[in-house]
Amino acid sequence: LIPLWFCGAHWSPLPKVVIVCAAPDLPRAFYIGFGIAVGRVAHRLSRNIGIICSADQGHGHDDSGPYGFSEASADYDRMYCEVVETCRFEDMLDWEPLWIEAALADSYCQTLILYGNTLLSPMKFELTSYEAPTYFGMATAIGIPVEA
Repeated sequence: LIPLWFCGAHWSPLPKVVIVCAAPDLPRAFYIGFGIAVGRVAHRLSRNIGIICSADQGHGHDDSGPYGFSEASADYDRMYCEVVETCRFEDMLDWEPLWIEAALADSYCQTLILYGNTLLSPMKFELTSYEAPTYFGMATAIGIPVEA
């Protein structure tokens, strides 16, 4: 909800919003398929639809955080930022589930939804920031549609 607040809470008229929460126990293909389905609906409606993939990165950057320290958090965040910068979301399909879990990250499933959408609506992404100011990492990127 936080990114949504900054992206449209003061618009008039207010945007119509659908919020989807990912469950990590579903197959990866489900999330990619959902992203494709969102793109198909957008094309059918001939409307611009914004997708906000909002989730924290690794939650194990600091011993004093609620989840303790995990070396995998920094590795995950680095790999995540690399995938976004190079627009190679398909590389995430090779990531091991136990490694993702050890990284204590929330962003994996949501990013697969975004990836599915880019299969129909190609985008170029610019990683605008990455920080780990506390026990969790945060990345921000902007996607710009490109011609297929």
